[in-house]
Amino acid sequence: MTELSSNVALSSQMVLQRDFEITTNNIANMKTGGFERRLMPYSEAKVNPALGKKYSFVEDLAVIRDLSPGVLQSTGDPFHVYASQGYFGVNTPEGVRYTKNGAFTLNDESMLVTAQGHPVLDNNNAPIILPEGTVTINIASDGTISDQNGLIAQLGRFNFENPYDMTALEDTLFETQQAAFEDTKARITQGGYDGGNVNPVIETTKMTYLLRRIQHTQKIIEGNSQLESMTTQKLLKTASAA
Repeated sequence: MTELSSNVALSSQMVLQRDFEITTNNIANMKTGGFERRLMPYSEAKVNPALGKKYSFVEDLAVIRDLSPGVLQSTGDPFHVYASQGYFGVNTPEGVRYTKNGAFTLNDESMLVTAQGHPVLDNNNAPIILPEGTVTINIASDGTISDQNGLIAQLGRFNFENPYDMTALEDTLFETQQAAFEDTKARITQGGYDGGNVNPVIETTKMTYLLRRIQHTQKIIEGNSQLESMTTQKLLKTASAA
């Protein structure tokens, strides 16, 4: 019975530890542009031991991304853009990838690129290059990019049938085998970027709660271990006396 109780506590401890690590990672990225906070749903796994009593173990189902929009970080930079939903497309050496981080800039070839130098794509999956002599730049809510002489391109606004089916990479990039479609409902705001959707108050409070739960569960495991040790010693003494 004590062994089963210890296993239940241990299953809870393992899940709490993984959730603590995920929460810590969220806090570490609360100032990372385009970061989507991670969540780990729990599940109750019921078992019926030979003694006829029901016990519930704790198991984590998966780590999922919170797809809610991040906070708009206003910068005044004309090449920084924020999307109300969906993703921007960028061209990397490994192929097209997607990001919510619109903190873009211009390279030496007047091409719109990410902080890592990856070309940003328009709605036709082509790079966006500003014409020579561009003085002012305006990016409208539908992503159209214009200078003092007129229309240049339209910023790509992409989305997917299942946004959860995307693999997170470094630098807040994502890859997927799904076909992207143009998200015409996405509204673009010029002069700022998605600062991520991590709420520091919520995550810090959660981390404190998880730490207390971990410590409490550890005490239960240690108590059960001591009880098992005492029980074993008593059995050995009884066997020796017999």
